[in-house]
Amino acid sequence: MASSSSSYTPPYAFISTESDIEYTIQIPDLKITKKLFGPNSSDNGKIDCEIMETGFKFKFVGSKDLVGKNYTLFVSNFPSRINPCKSSWKARNGAVDVKLRVSDNPKEVEAKLREERSIEGPGSTEEPAP
Repeated sequence: MASSSSSYTPPYAFISTESDIEYTIQIPDLKITKKLFGPNSSDNGKIDCEIMETGFKFKFVGSKDLVGKNYTLFVSNFPSRINPCKSSWKARNGAVDVKLRVSDNPKEVEAKLREERSIEGPGSTEEPAP
């Protein structure tokens, strides 16, 4: 398979605020062009982000100096219902911020996400007790 068609999971982090869960998805060397009217756009790649009630799909396809730098992040089975109409995403130099408005307490949702992430992490394989 050619490397230009490969897609990788980007580094990301999340945190709760008073009413949202905010993800920061790192895209090294992402350059944003500011527009007078309308949303800012990426100068060196195409960004798609679809926010649903159960999670979100993020995709970045690099161009210019980021050709071959393709990233996808698919978050499903979210531990709280998301309100897509009150959620948003915004690109900035080097990262994309995804703000998810959740129906439950954001602090509790963050705790559930962190627990799930630790279970799914590389050290999650069960080892026999000593």
